[in-house]
Amino acid sequence: MIRGEYEEAGKVLEKADESIIEAHNVQTTLIQKEAQGVHTELSLLMVHAQDQLMTTLLAKDMVKNMIFMQKEINDLKKKTNK
Repeated sequence: MIRGEYEEAGKVLEKADESIIEAHNVQTTLIQKEAQGVHTELSLLMVHAQDQLMTTLLAKDMVKNMIFMQKEINDLKKKTNK
């Protein structure tokens, strides 16, 4: 990213969003079924999957902010080097 590959980074984030949306949809379906009285067996694997989804969402937001900050840093460097 320091090299300024913002467009490529944006494409990678978009691809990540597709997978995150798919995982979120599965999660939502499970929650809706639970609300309807259809219980899913709670396993360590299920807890781990939820943890991974939440961690991924947080990491994606942090990466987006880091890309934004790096772009600002690079823009400032360009201005000061003129």
